[in-house]
Amino acid sequence: MRFIYPNNITHIEMTNGDSDFPATFALTDYIKQKAKATTNTTTFTLTVSKADVVAVFGTNAETVTVSTSSGVNVAWEAGVSWEAGVSWEQSLEYVFEDTVTPSDYDFRNEGNGKAWVEYDGDHPHHLELTFDCSTSENIEVGIIYAGPLHEFNNPLVNPGLRMRPIEYSIIGELNAPGAMYVEDKDQVFSWAFQMIAEYETSEFSSGTIAYPNDLNISTELFNYYDKMVAGAKLNPLPCWFVDNDYRHLAFARLDPNYLPEISLTDIIERGFINARYIEVV
Repeated sequence: MRFIYPNNITHIEMTNGDSDFPATFALTDYIKQKAKATTNTTTFTLTVSKADVVAVFGTNAETVTVSTSSGVNVAWEAGVSWEAGVSWEQSLEYVFEDTVTPSDYDFRNEGNGKAWVEYDGDHPHHLELTFDCSTSENIEVGIIYAGPLHEFNNPLVNPGLRMRPIEYSIIGELNAPGAMYVEDKDQVFSWAFQMIAEYETSEFSSGTIAYPNDLNISTELFNYYDKMVAGAKLNPLPCWFVDNDYRHLAFARLDPNYLPEISLTDIIERGFINARYIEVV
């Protein structure tokens, strides 16, 4: 399974943007608050401090082309100027490009186009995301999220990745006996899993955790806890859930009523993590 955290986009702008729905809307945690273009094609230009994967949620685009580039910023000393007719040009070196189809990630066919693109861009860099739609429909984008990739073991085969719906619709009682009404609201999904994560018995002192003094938190089990639990807390983030042939890309957060439980066994140097995530729409 894979997660992205944190979002390291430091600046965002778009071409053909609608001033009432600016590019910065794509940096919120609300997919329905979309950044919108006035045409059926637009390019988002992002400045990213550190990332090797970018995810997109809530777009109506048919294709998204992701390009990365890097360049050197030049600062001139005070008093330095160019002679008439002389100018400075700075070119960006494009090092990666890939085109994906958002509907390929929309496994429930809900009209919520998504994308996930990994690349080699750990250093500060620029990202260009070009959204295209062959129809006359103006481009909309809910979330753009770029940051470090965190990869962990897939869930255990038994019990596997457990998916269930969560219904926010409101059921009310009418005056007539037994009569009810339903006010339709969002229906989202949750994913619960148990996975194995490694650690080393040398990280413990006499079989007890002396955290943080004796603990090397770079290992898999505590990396999950420090980054995904203590770090991300209840903030939503891009999640790539995998269970055999089942894959689902979701913008989700930890279930506050079912925070991850970690159990340790120093016999096999494996820890078990039980967690549940709730989709954010």
